[in-house]
Amino acid sequence: MTMGDWFIQVHPVKGVAENAIYFVDFDAMLAFVRKFKKRISGDVLRVHTPAKATPEQREKLRELGCVPM
Repeated sequence: MTMGDWFIQVHPVKGVAENAIYFVDFDAMLAFVRKFKKRISGDVLRVHTPAKATPEQREKLRELGCVPM
């Protein structure tokens, strides 16, 4: 996969979505998600997954409270 196949946008509960954050692979994005979820926040993480994403990867993101797109 190439840079940008995986990216996240933080959607604050009140406000406008932040700029996309790009990752080189699933593992790098997963590390960000785990760190982000430790914050006390109602923000929603919308994860843009490539077509090559496996069902297991998508499920892992849902388990962590992300919204796969």
